[in-house]
Amino acid sequence: MLAVPVRPGASDSQDLNLTIETLVSREGLGLAEAMEMVLPPIVEEIRGLPEELRGFYMYLRQAIGPLRQGPVALIARHGDECVFSSDALGLRPLWQVETERTTSSAPSPGSSPSTTWSPSRSRWRRARRRWS
Repeated sequence: MLAVPVRPGASDSQDLNLTIETLVSREGLGLAEAMEMVLPPIVEEIRGLPEELRGFYMYLRQAIGPLRQGPVALIARHGDECVFSSDALGLRPLWQVETERTTSSAPSPGSSPSTTWSPSRSRWRRARRRWS
C-alpha cells in the first residue's frame, strides 16, 4: 500500500517512525496529517467531528486499525512543526505545562523543574487532542 521499507527485527516504535517519515518526506504530507493517518481518532471522537470528516476518519480507522488504542504517547517534530498524540485510553498520557515563555509536554509532570514555571501558569494538565 504505502511501500514503507520496514526493517526485519525493528520495534513497533521504529516501524511507526519510519511510516511517519515516509508519509512526510516521500508523500509530502505535513507532520500533523501523517500522525492523523497512522493514529486516527477513536470512533467516539469521530462521532463528534463535523459530518464532512466522519467518513474519512472512519475509513482510516478501518484501513489502519486500532493502533491508537495504546499504549502510545508520541511527541514528533519535523522542521518547525511539532505534534503530540497519546492513546485513547490514557495508558500513556502526555502532560502539558505553560510558562510565560514556553509550552512543554512530557510523559510525566516531574519532567520539568517547577522553578522554571510561571506562578500564574504553573499547573501541569493532561494534554488533549485539539481540532482546528
